[in-house]
Amino acid sequence: MTEQEKQQLREDIKSGKVNVDELYEKYQVPFPYIMDYEIYKKTYEEEDGEITFEDYEKQINETIIEVLLMNL
Repeated sequence: MTEQEKQQLREDIKSGKVNVDELYEKYQVPFPYIMDYEIYKKTYEEEDGEITFEDYEKQINETIIEVLLMNL
């Protein structure tokens, strides 16, 4: 998969055109470990300042997409 195809897929996932869970299943990519919010907050708050739940969700979604694309 080319970088351009990966970028298009990333945009399609973010816009909701493509279901990321279905892609994980289709390509049999192991789903990444996801820290729960409290652990994530304790881990990164000292470095990055206050971490909101919205920040956490955004980062988790980015991680899920990145892991998928690295394995395609």
